[in-house]
Amino acid sequence: MKQRASRRASDGVALIGVLWLLAVLTLLAATSLMLSKSSRREAVGAADVERLELDADSAIRLTLLKVIAASRTRNDPINLSSQLSIFDVNVTVTIEFENGRIDLNAADDDLLFAFFVANGWTEPAARTLVARIADWKDPDDVLRPSGAERGEYLLAGKAYGPRNASFETVEELRQVLGAETLKENLLESFTVYTHARLPAAPLAPPAVRAALDWADANELGDHPWRTTSDNQTLAP
Repeated sequence: MKQRASRRASDGVALIGVLWLLAVLTLLAATSLMLSKSSRREAVGAADVERLELDADSAIRLTLLKVIAASRTRNDPINLSSQLSIFDVNVTVTIEFENGRIDLNAADDDLLFAFFVANGWTEPAARTLVARIADWKDPDDVLRPSGAERGEYLLAGKAYGPRNASFETVEELRQVLGAETLKENLLESFTVYTHARLPAAPLAPPAVRAALDWADANELGDHPWRTTSDNQTLAP
């Protein structure tokens, strides 16, 4: 009798162990299934993003080919907005001219000053920001009046200092002390590609036109501002 009772107790323990193992295996299977579904969703999402990127890239290439291949004279306008169907996806491509933007590396301080004042900065704040832009891109560590070299960045809690070289991208402007919150529509007024001292006024976005008007009205420098050079090409 004692052996039977012992055997039954042992069988009961074994049964409980089996039930626990089944429960664990069921939980693992459910978790694996959830992870599998999640992975599939992520894979589908990544594939969708990649497909959209490929569609956008194809649309840009086709638009540029049309612009290059089109027969036109110098004075013929380029269609600035077009709609294409790429693999059953409708894509709108808008062409924007770099020549209308202010080149961060080529524009003089007067134009940068006019830009910031015409777009909401006070004159002292604009003068400070222009000095800090100059300190960012000049090759030395000499602090300009109201400017910022490495010491000023460290005091402001930044883990970096000025590049001491030309801007490589427009987005880099937001690393300049005081320009961190520059609005996107104003950031889009700049370029690093044209190497032109003046933007082409007819192609300039509103914020740049406002800067040129302000510079003219206040007679900055010794020249008019709303002019285009004969050798400036209207290339996107």
